[in-house]
Amino acid sequence: MNGTTLLIIQIVAAFLLCLGYGMINNIPKRYIMLASGVGACARILTYFVVKPDVWGFFLSTMLATMFITLMSHIFSRVFKTATTVFIVPGIMSFAPGGATYEAITAFINSESEAGMAKLGEVAAVAVGIALGIFIIDLIFTGVANRRKKRLAKRAQNAAVADEVFED
Repeated sequence: MNGTTLLIIQIVAAFLLCLGYGMINNIPKRYIMLASGVGACARILTYFVVKPDVWGFFLSTMLATMFITLMSHIFSRVFKTATTVFIVPGIMSFAPGGATYEAITAFINSESEAGMAKLGEVAAVAVGIALGIFIIDLIFTGVANRRKKRLAKRAQNAAVADEVFED
């Protein structure tokens, strides 16, 4: 199988994974295709830019999750819906289910070294997902709070100006 075929299979699989997850968790029908597209875009990003064999599991997962979270925040503001509608299906393709299974299997088979190595991989991916979401949420929350303060200050200044002109 050549690289292009493998890429197409991975993109379609990521899209279908996100689509199935969205259906199971009752994501609104008008957003389910877009949320699945976020997951497919994340797989494309991981394939071309953020490669785990080059960047390591932690950094590659964190950067890809930051991209998903950024897209999710933008879509949630454009379509006036919750950010989690797009984030959760998007990160499903990064969930370390296979590595967790391999770690548990290694521990059951008394292969502690292999189990610890896989457990380290699982922890790196999990922390990468959490940190990627946290960083982008922190940036968006800071921008939103700054905007709210600026608008509140304008409203307060307008109220003070109205009081001055009424007297």
